[in-house]
Amino acid sequence: MDNLPLIVALAVVVVGLAWLGILVARGERSRAEFSRSLDEVTGRLKAAADTQALQTKTIEERLEAVSGRMGASLKDSATETARSVGALENRLSVIDAAQKNITELSDRMLGLQDILGNKQARGAFGQVQLVNIVQAYLAPSEFDFQVTLSNGKRADCLVRFPMPPGPVAIDSKFPLESYNELHRATDAAGRTKASRGFADDVFKHVRDIADKYIVPGETADWALMFLPSEAVFAELHANFSRVVERSYALKVGIVSPTTMMAVLTSIRAVLKDVR
Repeated sequence: MDNLPLIVALAVVVVGLAWLGILVARGERSRAEFSRSLDEVTGRLKAAADTQALQTKTIEERLEAVSGRMGASLKDSATETARSVGALENRLSVIDAAQKNITELSDRMLGLQDILGNKQARGAFGQVQLVNIVQAYLAPSEFDFQVTLSNGKRADCLVRFPMPPGPVAIDSKFPLESYNELHRATDAAGRTKASRGFADDVFKHVRDIADKYIVPGETADWALMFLPSEAVFAELHANFSRVVERSYALKVGIVSPTTMMAVLTSIRAVLKDVR
């Protein structure tokens, strides 16, 4: 019984050592589990870091590709813009030149209107056209301008045909007022009145030429009336055939710039045959 306390103490020590062993074992196991958990977390973090690095690299590559495409696109756009601006500048230059030509043409048209609005200037305009056409188609020895006949009347041009038939007188007439009145008429009554005025005006010129520039024994028995307007000539032959027939009866041929060229070509051939 005297050894009981010692036995108890030994038992307590054994139990304590056993419990300590258990605690140590549990600690080792906890450290192992902690180490495994730490390794697992470290692995996951490393995998996450690798994934993040891969994603970052991918994003950088994509950004670089996008940047390259944007740079190329901007360069192409700049080139195309420069080309378009150059083309636009060329077109604007053409438009400016055309505008300048239109302005000059407008000024000339206004000048032409001023000329045609004045009877004296209009007569000079017709005479200048007549002179240019005759000089272009006949030799200088085959015509004269502003010739005064024996009756005191002065013809704008005299084509020197030998007798017979004799020299042919050409006179320029421009019945513009009556022509304009005809085209300004807005109703049947106004057009009838304007048509009568136009016909009378043209026939008066025809009669004057027949009376003044057909001189028996001095000129040919026919003459020409030069209309310096194709529009007036076309109107006359399209809608006033009676006036044309009456002019033929008086032996006065009505010609426009175009038909005058044809007539002078025929006259030149005749003069050549005569020579």
